[in-house]
Amino acid sequence: MKQGDMIQLPFLVYNILNENTNRDTILSMPDIQGELELLGYPCDRRSIYKAIATLKEAGIQIEFKKISHKQGYYLLKDFQKEEIYYLLSMLNDTASLSKKETLLLQTKLLNQLTYLDQDELDIPHIPQIKTENTNVLHTIQILLKAIEENRFVQFRYYDLSISKEKKYRRNKQKYTLLPYALIYEEKKMYCVFYSPHYQSFSNYRLDKIESLELYEKNTTENIHFNLTDHLQNSLRMYSGLPDTITLLCKSYLANAIFDQFGKDIIISKVTNETFIVSIRTTITPTLIGWLLQFYQDITIIKPKELIEEFKDIAKHIKKTYGG
Repeated sequence: MKQGDMIQLPFLVYNILNENTNRDTILSMPDIQGELELLGYPCDRRSIYKAIATLKEAGIQIEFKKISHKQGYYLLKDFQKEEIYYLLSMLNDTASLSKKETLLLQTKLLNQLTYLDQDELDIPHIPQIKTENTNVLHTIQILLKAIEENRFVQFRYYDLSISKEKKYRRNKQKYTLLPYALIYEEKKMYCVFYSPHYQSFSNYRLDKIESLELYEKNTTENIHFNLTDHLQNSLRMYSGLPDTITLLCKSYLANAIFDQFGKDIIISKVTNETFIVSIRTTITPTLIGWLLQFYQDITIIKPKELIEEFKDIAKHIKKTYGG
């Protein structure tokens, strides 16, 4: 081989191993030679050994193993097929990314696999519930920079009207807020912002943020923020005042309670049919909606304010439907 070809050889060997090998599929030395010859780079074993040694010195994980009666090399990937499948499933399931951004990231993840693995992988379906905002990744980039530099950002925020058109809050005037953390909840991504005017924290969906830009102002104010405390005072991104609710539940609901509120709860008076649970959470529309789906099997014991709210809901439903 010519001197220039020798310099290029490690890259060629890397590409061959990257595209054709995994922990279950190896290439022998003759296999590698054959692939190089197809590319127009016939090469002797000694040169290939040297190229593999160069790649290993650069930190590339190339392993040698024996499968059945064959021995050869494979590239140890950062991700295995099952790991990529899981990441693709999570990626496709999020509603905060547009279909365009989802496909872009999907391609990058699939490039971590060999062509053989890509062909064998049953790629999870991309659901129709996807935002039309194609700048969410750019929004994340700006917010991460703002959080790192403790800087304010400015943006517009909108909801969708009944005609599916954007309806901007604050008459399209920009918010000026300080971002503190990014959170993924219920298939959507949020940013926790601090408002100096209200001296409080609130959550905003990333896919409804528009015209985001870094503000020249940063802050030296010592603001106490604890993400764990904030999440405990929120339920599915609705904020409110924390309270302890006590519920009488049918026994089969134990798993649903753990899924919704975690295991840091107090369970008492367990019988074959029921149990009582005390939960420190936030009383929000989301909590009320969650409780309503089990209205026949959950009885609210306290607080009194929540009981009264459910009585009002029952009266309203009865009046609406002529009961």
